[in-house]
Amino acid sequence: MYTDIISFTSADDLSSFFRQLGFDHVFSVEVFKKRLKVVESSEYAVLRTVLDQKKVQVILNPHLGKKKDHLHYRDSGLNQVLCHLAAESGVVVAFTLSALQTPEEIGRVRQNLILCRKAGVAVYVFSFASHPFGMRSVIDLLSFCKFLGMSSQEAKEALSFSFETKS
Repeated sequence: MYTDIISFTSADDLSSFFRQLGFDHVFSVEVFKKRLKVVESSEYAVLRTVLDQKKVQVILNPHLGKKKDHLHYRDSGLNQVLCHLAAESGVVVAFTLSALQTPEEIGRVRQNLILCRKAGVAVYVFSFASHPFGMRSVIDLLSFCKFLGMSSQEAKEALSFSFETKS
């Protein structure tokens, strides 16, 4: 059961198009943000506060932000402390294809995946496509997840988002 989140308003006649791409469920960003408590920040202080207070269910694109990588490490928005807090609180981390534009961002996501795997944090990938033709098929997204460093099982789980398990 594969799920995607889109940023355009879908019509009922597009459901067959979504099925052809391999998705069982497609939701809009508004529904996603209305049903869940989503934080979209890369600031350590903000993420630490919301994770300590358990006021969040999804951290979206923690790799974004105007950051400069240091000489010996990459500033990817997450660290092992935040990942362990997220694992204890049951918070998931989500990445969107629309936010992966540069090689630096892809490298930051790869580092975040390693941190999330070590801490046991669930990771999801969405397209956030702004047009129906901007969507990618399930096979393309699975391949991209493997390119990011996920195993086959992790890639399948990254595309199998369910609102019921996060509520």
